[in-house]
This record gives sequence, structure tokens and C-alpha cells, in this order.
Amino acid sequence: MNNDIEYGVILAAGSATRLYPLSKYFPKITLPIFDNPLVIHHFNIMKSAGVKKVFIVVSDYSIDVISAVLKKAEELNVEYEFINQSVPNGTGHALWLLKDYLVDKRFLLLLGDEYYNDIGSFSRLSNFGSEDNILGIVEYNNIENIISGCNVIFNDDRVIQLIEKPAKEQISGKWCWDGSVVLKDEIFSILDEMYFEFKKALRKQVCIVQAMQQLLEKDIQIKFLKKHCANINITYDIDLVKACFIECSKKYDKETVLKVLKELN
Repeated sequence: MNNDIEYGVILAAGSATRLYPLSKYFPKITLPIFDNPLVIHHFNIMKSAGVKKVFIVVSDYSIDVISAVLKKAEELNVEYEFINQSVPNGTGHALWLLKDYLVDKRFLLLLGDEYYNDIGSFSRLSNFGSEDNILGIVEYNNIENIISGCNVIFNDDRVIQLIEKPAKEQISGKWCWDGSVVLKDEIFSILDEMYFEFKKALRKQVCIVQAMQQLLEKDIQIKFLKKHCANINITYDIDLVKACFIECSKKYDKETVLKVLKELN
């Protein structure tokens, strides 16, 4: 097993129908977050974690646009390769497509539709053991964010349970998965079983959260990394605006930003 996190995975095969018409010609991951496309923010995260090569899982229609954006980017300094998910069979299936590429590898996975506010926290992955699975988690005060996300239950040093889109009575604490995780290739044996069940119509899709929950049920430890700032799932146009405002505020003080916005009115 490789001691370093040299490989990265970005899941970016979604159709982004709720962002239409913005997403009609531009895949969600290529939309701008202030001064850079979202995918460049993801690559900056990969670099901060020490990743040397990134696999980007894409759909048929999006590969050309994403490729053009990356070719124009300056100083990526990270090798990348596209993997096509021609049919949207779930996040777990998207990762399963990489099983032959990541044999004996430990990798950092990012959901492509997440804007990660706390990029600096990814450098803290080096504080963990070289064999650890590591789940990124964020704290939400708004219960609706927890209900629409993945509630994470943990003890002092490890994750106990993952509850995706929990009902109110299922919620335990305020912590949720932030869409990032470091995994070893043992996840693929579970995804193999899940994909077999999917082909037999025993499950609707292959889900990465369900696969990680099965790791826990097999008593395979997943540790966690608490993030200081909540990220934003880019689902609607207002989410894009929020992310742009946050990123802009990192480079300019908020008073200046608000002043400019007022002048526009």
C-alpha cells in the first residue's frame, strides 16, 4: 500500500439539471467560483494534499468542455485522466469504474459539485496514519442542511455510522460528510458486490455513502477530519452566488464587496 495520497478522484458526471440554463452548455464543475472554475478549486485541494495524479469521472457531454478549461489553466502541476461514466448509475458506480486504476492505492475523493470553503484543512491529512481512511466532516446549525446531507455519528477517534438524508428523528449531532474522503482500495470489493446487486435489480443505484457504511459494518475503521468552514453543495444558482461571495471575501474585505454590490443597484 502506498504511504502517500498520490492519487485523487473527482466525481463530475452529474447532469446539473437544477442549474439549467447555466448548465446547458457548461458542466457544473466548469462554472466560475469568483476568479476560477470550480474544477480549479478542486485541483488546488489535490495539490495541497500532495496528489500527483487525478482521475476525473465525467459524462459523455461534459468531457470536451472540462478538458478545454483544464488546458487553459496555468500551473496545474497535477497529471489528470478522464474516465467516462456513460450511464448515471450513482456515485459508487462512478468510483467503481476506477477499480483497475487504483489497485493497492490510497486516494482522495472529492464530489465534483462541492465548493470546499476550507481548502487549507486538506493539508492536515498528513497528520493521520499512512493506512487510515479519513472522512471530511463539517458542522451545520441549520437542520435542513443535515436532512439533505449525510449525518455522521462518531466517537473520540472514529466514525460509527453514516445516515444519508436522515429523518429528523434519526439525526444525531450536527456533523455531516463534506463530500471528501481518503480511501484505500478495499472499498472496491464492496462496490463489486453492490454493482452485482444493481445489475440484478436488487438496488436502484450504487451509492458511495452506502459503500462506506458497509466498510464500518465490516469493522474497517474510518477516521474523520473536522473542517472549520462549511462547504456549499452547488445545486441551484443561489448556491453559486454564495460560493462566489465567500471566495471573493477571501481576497477583499466584506465591506468592499458589499459596497460594490450596492453600487451595482
